[in-house]
This record gives sequence, C-alpha cells and structure tokens, in this order.
Amino acid sequence: MKVEVKLFTVLQKYAPGGIRGQTTVECPGGETIGQLLNRLSIPQTIPLVILVNGVQKGRDDVLQDGDRLDVFPPIAGG
Repeated sequence: MKVEVKLFTVLQKYAPGGIRGQTTVECPGGETIGQLLNRLSIPQTIPLVILVNGVQKGRDDVLQDGDRLDVFPPIAGG
C-alpha cells in the first residue's frame, strides 16, 4: 500500500532518500505509524504531533492505503 508522508521542520532530514517535504512511501499492509516512523529512523525520543488525514493519531494506529501522514514536532509559542 502507499502512504503519502510529509515531514516538517527538523524531521525533514529523515525523509526517504533525503527528499525534502512530501513523498510517497510503500508500506506493508497492517503497518502502524510507529513501525513506519522506525523504518524512517525517526528517534522515539523526539516528541511528535502525528496527523493522519488531518486527524491526530498515535504510534499504535494502523495505516491504510492512500493515507496522508503529517509528522512534526510540537510547536510552542507565546
């Protein structure tokens, strides 16, 4: 299955092939968000905001064909 992945800010360096911004990743059926993030070598110690199709999800949620995964570090401001 194919999942569209967009990594933001400091996470862009983990994009497959060093591609910045948005890319499509081939995933096995039943893969969780956490498994995909591990394959991309994103450290589990980095706090993340994870959206799938615009809805906040967690590392244990299972991806579906055609999903759009947006991952970025928490944003603080004031």
